[in-house]
Amino acid sequence: MKWIRNIMIVFVLGVCLIGTLKFIPMDSLKQTAKKEEVDTTTKQQETKTEDVNDNTAIWNKAASYYMEGAVCEETSSKVKHKDWIYKVHSAKITKKRDPKWDFVPDFDEYKYDKDENLINEYSYVAINLSIQYKKDPTLEHHVNFYLNSMWLGIFDEEGERVSGGEMRTAALGKEETQSYFFCDLKEGETLDTTVVFMIEDKFLSEDNYYILEVTGGSIKQSLEDFALIKLPLGVEKHETDSKK
Repeated sequence: MKWIRNIMIVFVLGVCLIGTLKFIPMDSLKQTAKKEEVDTTTKQQETKTEDVNDNTAIWNKAASYYMEGAVCEETSSKVKHKDWIYKVHSAKITKKRDPKWDFVPDFDEYKYDKDENLINEYSYVAINLSIQYKKDPTLEHHVNFYLNSMWLGIFDEEGERVSGGEMRTAALGKEETQSYFFCDLKEGETLDTTVVFMIEDKFLSEDNYYILEVTGGSIKQSLEDFALIKLPLGVEKHETDSKK
């Protein structure tokens, strides 16, 4: 009968399959599983590397806004430019006015409460840093140092500039005057201070890239005329936190 023959065929095929599996070495199966695991790990590592490379590319694109070939120095670095060495210690975005700041500007766009905390669509961007005067013997000209020769730049996730601004106040321990930002540093002297910018909240995303541009009063004609420092805000803050 056909049904008996069909059963016999299925039985014989099953026996053959079982016999074949018995001859497959277990080491081979383990090696296959291990290879799949290695391939998965490699792909994960490649993805992480691509993410880092993409991030570096964005920093480079942001830097090129200032001049082709410019680079952003790491937040942790001591950055020498002309006669001065800059070191950023921390940065924050806040609505609260720090009593150590000498004043806040009396401009119409900024709205304050009685303690000069911001209450409208602006926030303070405060950067704590040190600046040391160390005369560079290779320079022919030495210019006076003005603290407001530093500028803030803000770039989006694509590396496009979305905002920025000039310094509004600082912690220098003196009254606001026309020459307020002039600092008469002596050879080897270090200024520890906080510089403050005021930016619209819509530009202060945690996914943005924040850069401090230092010029030392120079006119930007070449890469030697300025330096760029990553600020520990936005993307850079996430990176710094992840390394702790």
